[in-house]
Amino acid sequence: MIYYKNPINTQDDFADPFVLRHNGQYYLYSTNQDIRCWSSVNLVNWKLEGPTITPDTFPNLVPFAPEVVYWNGSFYMYTSPSGFGHFVLKSNSPTGPFIKITGNVGHEIDGSIFIDDDGQWYFYWADDSGILGCKMKSPTEFGEPVKTGAFMHGWTEGPLVVKENGKYYMTYTGNHYLSNGYRINAACSDQPLCGYTDDLYNPIVVHTEGIGVGLGHSCSVVGPDMLSHYMVYHNFNPDATRNLNIDFQSWHRGRTVVYGPTRSKQKAPRMPDFIDFVSEESTYINWVILGGTLNYDEGFYKSGTEKFECINKINTEENYVAEYNLKADCNLNAHYGIYFGWIDRKNNYKVVLSNLYNTIKLIFVEKGEEYCLSEINLIDNYDHNALHCIRVFCEKTNICLYLDNRKLNVCIRKAQFGGKVGYFADECKLMIGCTATSNGSYEESERRLYKPVPGEFLAGCATNAAGEITEMTTNSCASYQINVEKTAEYIIDLFGVFCNSDIMQWNIILNGNTVSKKSFSDKKESVISFPVKLEEGIHTLTFLLIKGTAELHKIGIYQKFVKEMKFSENISPFGPYGKVYFGDDGWSDYILEADIKLNSKSKYGIGGLIFRMTEPAEGGEGKDLVLGINFFKGYFVGLQQDQLVLTKHSFNETYLAVKEGNWDLNRKHKLRVSAKADTFCIFVDDMETPAIIYQDKDAFTHGRIGARVKNCIFEELELCIKNDKNSNVI
Repeated sequence: MIYYKNPINTQDDFADPFVLRHNGQYYLYSTNQDIRCWSSVNLVNWKLEGPTITPDTFPNLVPFAPEVVYWNGSFYMYTSPSGFGHFVLKSNSPTGPFIKITGNVGHEIDGSIFIDDDGQWYFYWADDSGILGCKMKSPTEFGEPVKTGAFMHGWTEGPLVVKENGKYYMTYTGNHYLSNGYRINAACSDQPLCGYTDDLYNPIVVHTEGIGVGLGHSCSVVGPDMLSHYMVYHNFNPDATRNLNIDFQSWHRGRTVVYGPTRSKQKAPRMPDFIDFVSEESTYINWVILGGTLNYDEGFYKSGTEKFECINKINTEENYVAEYNLKADCNLNAHYGIYFGWIDRKNNYKVVLSNLYNTIKLIFVEKGEEYCLSEINLIDNYDHNALHCIRVFCEKTNICLYLDNRKLNVCIRKAQFGGKVGYFADECKLMIGCTATSNGSYEESERRLYKPVPGEFLAGCATNAAGEITEMTTNSCASYQINVEKTAEYIIDLFGVFCNSDIMQWNIILNGNTVSKKSFSDKKESVISFPVKLEEGIHTLTFLLIKGTAELHKIGIYQKFVKEMKFSENISPFGPYGKVYFGDDGWSDYILEADIKLNSKSKYGIGGLIFRMTEPAEGGEGKDLVLGINFFKGYFVGLQQDQLVLTKHSFNETYLAVKEGNWDLNRKHKLRVSAKADTFCIFVDDMETPAIIYQDKDAFTHGRIGARVKNCIFEELELCIKNDKNSNVI
């Protein structure tokens, strides 16, 4: 098994990485003086190709965040030299040289291109008010700006848009690139330009302490198997350089999911089951020539002018994806295309491109009879002499056809079988590039993934489940492949809906052996926790429900804090903005008490306790306490003159509960928080019953403690924490 470890490459500066997949290979561009290009076949091992622009292209300026798109035979680059607006450059090769073809078209920094299924182009860029976008009339003509709705309530940059299952997903980055709190957010919309709403789990990528901090400016690219997807992003180093990172990515009903950020060994991206990168020696090794001739010619296979047919030598399974790269030197009457599911000449599927009618047809051939499943017009200026990519997905009962990464249609699959892939041409010369096939489906690629531990993942990505939720009844199980970073004691949290009329019983099975058992007679929480020891490496983890019913939504696996939990300290005064924090990320169920005294001259002044905190950061380039007041994951309970509030934070602030009252902030008060599983009880002074009881069904279940103040001064603060005696976790 081949592994990689983030950061992947530390030999160069990979700020603002962008990866283009073209003809079966990957090309990497980043912010540097000459826009150096790197190439790879697997996203892990990168070869330096060299500069893509000449020194006089942008003299004394650094081209920011270059992105490259391939369209109809040409490569277009978009970059902003030192932030002074954008230029468009063009080349015949992904490695350059790229030549300027426009003047300065403006639009701040971090320009990004998205081409929709209908061929409409869009351009996105960073702005003080968030991410802006516009339609494009051509690769060099830009329309009127539109606010997309993607905004991080501060400087927002690095947009990228992809389309999955009819929805538009944007990722973008915020805070300052020199900050540990640089992070990646996501948003989703039903239309490409506007209406983007925040992902409920933002930020989707963040790490603020230790190794691999300052994570941001991402792109998304299909993996080598053409079924999986990967997010590519950079981290920030103490010397201000940035390195390359990749992690598995997926999309689910408006959510963008990234399995990371990882910093331990991960299984390398899966390669295709069959791939031919084109070489002279493999011309007849991989292909059976059924008619005509095929020869190697400068990186392509080239057929003769006579009627030509070839198929590969390996059958696919029933569900698979196949990718073809081809171009044609053809006259007006020529037609050409690709085979898939090829059994023989009388039983196959084929995609036919016509130069005369400028169409693409999907045809099913059964017992020699042809049935046209779809016919679609190509774009008006479609260049048959340019290299194009056809990708075919055969999954269950459907066939999905893509041309140059644009989804053309979905057709009912007339016959569900595997077969061979191939090419054909009539009255033209065909040039064949990289060809590849991978067995499986998009869903299977996620189920096959070894989920990084510690971490969280959707419960629906199990061996016996499809979708986001795993439904379980008595004697049912769900299994997951996991990759454990290091040997340690862990807590496994199951999030979901748990129902039982009598007793609910669970077994945790690791590699076929039961390692933990648990029974519940009355389960009201939305999270169940299991202690378990996990060894470093890859494992199969199974949850067996002996009795009861459950809907599993999410699974979290966190390293357990194994020492005795003790903390008591007087904290020096601070404010009027800021936060302090103590303890261990593995702290889970506990009682936090504090004697606090605030000095507030405003009714809006608030101070109180942070609990279950992870990923703390400050704002901006330095340690901006005001900007960073909400930069952490966790909870805050605070006192104002007329309110007791409970808020949830994930680099934002969401009010969960408010209790009206009248508190003199200039005298000492006692705050007490009982945090157990997903339920929090808040007490003030000598209350015997909680002022607030709140159940968060998507709770943060572990983290540190601390204090936070906004618009007032913490004059006195004494913190004390102790185990919850009723907890069976700590």
